[in-house]
This record gives sequence, C-alpha cells and structure tokens, in this order.
Amino acid sequence: MAQEAQQKQTISFLEVLRRNRVGNLVSGLVVMFAAALLLSAAVPSDLNIVIEILLILLLAAAVGFTVRVTSPDQGAGTLVTAAILAAVGTPILFVTGSDPGSFGAAMLASFGASYLEVAAALAAIVAVICAGWGKR
Repeated sequence: MAQEAQQKQTISFLEVLRRNRVGNLVSGLVVMFAAALLLSAAVPSDLNIVIEILLILLLAAAVGFTVRVTSPDQGAGTLVTAAILAAVGTPILFVTGSDPGSFGAAMLASFGASYLEVAAALAAIVAVICAGWGKR
C-alpha cells in the first residue's frame, strides 16, 4: 500500500512542465537559447545560404518539438509560442556566430536585415509545423 502511494506521488519533470501554465514557454526558451548558442559555432563568416537555411531549420525543429512535447494541449497558443520563439531565436543564432564586438549593436542590426526577416519567417513556419503536426 505504501509503495503504491509513493508511485502515485512521483511525477516526472516533463509532467511538471505540462501542468505549469508557462512550462512550454520556459522549456522552449531554454532550448531556443541553447540551440542558438550551440549552432552559432557553425555559422560561416561569409554568406552561405545553404548552411544558414540548414541551421535555421535545426533551430526551428528543436524549438517546435520542445514546445509540442511540453504543452498540455495542441491549441493555437502552442503554435504561437513555437512561432515566436523560433523567430526570435534566428537573429540570436546569427548574432552570436558573427564577429566579436558589441552584442547589442549586432542584435539591433540583425533585426533590420531583410534576409533575417525571411529566415525568421521560415523558422516560425517550420516550428509551427513541428509543434502542431498530428497528435502527441
């Protein structure tokens, strides 16, 4: 009897995130920053669009699947969370991989770059597909 009570009280970390109202947002933020910082080492110094698209897709897939796994439901809020996190993570990916200097100035400049706007939109679309594709 005591063993059954102990098993009922044991809750996994994933279940704690699902029960929390902002659990999918927090886990998505952690994965977004971690993936952006880890993948930023692979950002080339010259403009190579194929490598940049591949890195964007990896970041968006990581964020989308994290939000999908940690969200308690598959509503519109899940899709919006995944889209915003992926769109914000794209400039972070490229700014941290750029030449050293002022991080703030590079971040503001990246938000104004037209190719990064398209990349952020692509990342948002991929993250929404990953977060909302089928049943969990």
